[in-house]
Amino acid sequence: MSQLTKYIIALSNLYGMVHKDKVVEIYNNQNEDQVKLAYVEAYLNNRSKELEDAFVLTHKDYFVMET
Repeated sequence: MSQLTKYIIALSNLYGMVHKDKVVEIYNNQNEDQVKLAYVEAYLNNRSKELEDAFVLTHKDYFVMET
């Protein structure tokens, strides 16, 4: 599981839902290797099995924790 996937899952758990821009902002503030918005958008367009297994859904520009 990639570091970015872990961040998306953790932030979705923490906030309930998190905007793609906030994922990029938090990830880039805490890591040397920076991600671009387009990379996070790819997660929105092609949801991974890892996100599904963690009950993280996507809605428009948000990652949402399934409740």
